[in-house]
Amino acid sequence: MSLEIFVRASGAVMGLARDSFSRGQASGSGSATGPLSTLTAAAVSGSGQAVSAFNNESGVMVGQLSALGEQDLAASSDLTSALAAAGAGHDQMQTVIAGAVGDINRLAAATTTPAGRQALLTALTARLEQTWQTLTNGTADASTRAASSTQTAAAYSAVGTTSGTVAAPTAAAAAAQTTAAASASTQNTAMSAASMAAANQAVLAEATQLASLQQLPTTAQPTTTNTATLANSVTSTGKPASAIPISSVQYDRHTNVASGKTAATNYINQTLNLMGITDKTARSNWMNGLLVGMYRESTWLPWAVNDYDSNAVGPNVADGFPAGCSRGLMQTIPAVFAANHQPGTSDNVYDPIANTAAGMNYLISRYHVLRDGSNLGAVNEFNPIDAPKGY
Repeated sequence: MSLEIFVRASGAVMGLARDSFSRGQASGSGSATGPLSTLTAAAVSGSGQAVSAFNNESGVMVGQLSALGEQDLAASSDLTSALAAAGAGHDQMQTVIAGAVGDINRLAAATTTPAGRQALLTALTARLEQTWQTLTNGTADASTRAASSTQTAAAYSAVGTTSGTVAAPTAAAAAAQTTAAASASTQNTAMSAASMAAANQAVLAEATQLASLQQLPTTAQPTTTNTATLANSVTSTGKPASAIPISSVQYDRHTNVASGKTAATNYINQTLNLMGITDKTARSNWMNGLLVGMYRESTWLPWAVNDYDSNAVGPNVADGFPAGCSRGLMQTIPAVFAANHQPGTSDNVYDPIANTAAGMNYLISRYHVLRDGSNLGAVNEFNPIDAPKGY
């Protein structure tokens, strides 16, 4: 595959990913402050069983109508929130596409050289990974909203149900159906996101093949096969990363665990042991770099959460923060934590050992850091000489 075809394929993937996040606007009023919430029982004066029965039934009906009003408000809120989330995903992809266009304009003139072609490949691969992450967050958000919509629809059905008889449909029930339809649309978006993610991975695979065929140099690859074999042999006793479903990620955030440099050093040592990295030089490489990166990412706080950058999107999860937030010592987002999970560690994203191991696996996979850590300094965030740039 030529470089031009790769550029076009990358653009197609990003465009389809953006379009999978539809924009829309909620119609109608979901407020429960209107007639449904202000009705009161019109009691009939008098006495006797008929009057008493009428007044009782009147009170029951007002109560049911009030409950429908509350569900109407919940349905409207769900729909508005779903549309806002879809809009946020659309905007994120617009930003990614704009960045890719900027990369192409900036590097196009240099693609007459192997180094220039490699630079463009690297830049677009990074944009494709941003695309994949946006789609992953959208899929997780869609699943949560689908469950919420199901609960709201069930609540509608429950109102007015007595002895197996369901109350006649009301205008509020139509709002529930609207929200359920919105949820189904969101699920379709999630399916589209999954398809786009698969396409994205296919393009990334093509990029890897292209780089191999053109024999372009990469800054984070060993210069010889022997060097790679030697560097990787230091972890022969460790198990490779094994992905877990993102739904399995736990969010048990505790602020009473050990923190600070001494604690971080201990966590890193335990992680290196778990991953089978026993060579003293390799351990020193990882220790020095990880202490720098952890301080920049979380100031050595295992419970750190970043709830303000571009990753902080999606519905709130068990820890009270948006699903996509970066968490823990290495500030991994849940999707990255799940994809790079280390067997034998906790599923809790805040667990210091599990978080560190997932971060190391991500560095090895994403930045081609060798298992002996000898080129960890090539990643700015883990090099004390370079300015922090995240990772």
